[in-house]
Amino acid sequence: MGGGRMKRAILTMGNPVIREALALELHSQHIQTIQVQNWSQLSQLPKGYYDTCYDLANMSLSNIATDLFQISTLLKTCSRLGCNRYIGVGSIGEKEVISLMSHSEEQLQDRFTVHQLVAHCMGQYAANQLHIEFLWALPVGIYGTCLSVGEIPRLIEQLQSSDTLQLDGAEQICDFLHINDFVRALVAIGQRGIGDTEYIISSQNPKKRVDFVTILKQILGCDTHIIWSNTEQVHSLPISLYQNTRLEQHTGFYPQVSFYEGIQSISD
Repeated sequence: MGGGRMKRAILTMGNPVIREALALELHSQHIQTIQVQNWSQLSQLPKGYYDTCYDLANMSLSNIATDLFQISTLLKTCSRLGCNRYIGVGSIGEKEVISLMSHSEEQLQDRFTVHQLVAHCMGQYAANQLHIEFLWALPVGIYGTCLSVGEIPRLIEQLQSSDTLQLDGAEQICDFLHINDFVRALVAIGQRGIGDTEYIISSQNPKKRVDFVTILKQILGCDTHIIWSNTEQVHSLPISLYQNTRLEQHTGFYPQVSFYEGIQSISD
């Protein structure tokens, strides 16, 4: 059940830039927050005060729990604190893992995304046992000012520092979302999302990777020569999966920042 009941939220772990941006967006909606950076801080919070927990730990390799059972521990702590709503964040890569497992004999190389998928499943089970509303976000790649991790920051650095660059996956379908839209989506999920639901968060404008690189070169004014590796066997999710249909229906969220506008704001 959704319904705008969020009044006070805990923001745990994760990338500090994203965590701070989320806190600012929540504050703009008059929602009180506290940012927790370690487990000892979490255990010291007052019981019965916070109603929602945003768990950002599974978004990046540097922050993801080394022990998968930590997500169960977090949910048990949230239950003791009185939180009745948990919003976890993985990535759309989880869908790619499932697709590869179902339709390909390729060995899974992205152990980080497999970890996200397992955390998702374990968290959902633990939340159901604890009667906590479980919501899980599956964002595409996030980029924005001050974000130094992810594919877009890496590409920008490479394009600005190289005369020739070798890349792969030219024909692979992908999508990228500005951090401002991402945190707006997370707040919308916290306020109006429906329990036991996963939400894809995208710009709703997926493209081939080669097209994103072309836009980056145009905005950055780079004449870097790109050598694309063989892409005949590229595995991509269907474009239909990069849609926020459920998110828009449940929360009314719609992205506002185009990729062109977002990259311009970084490069200015």
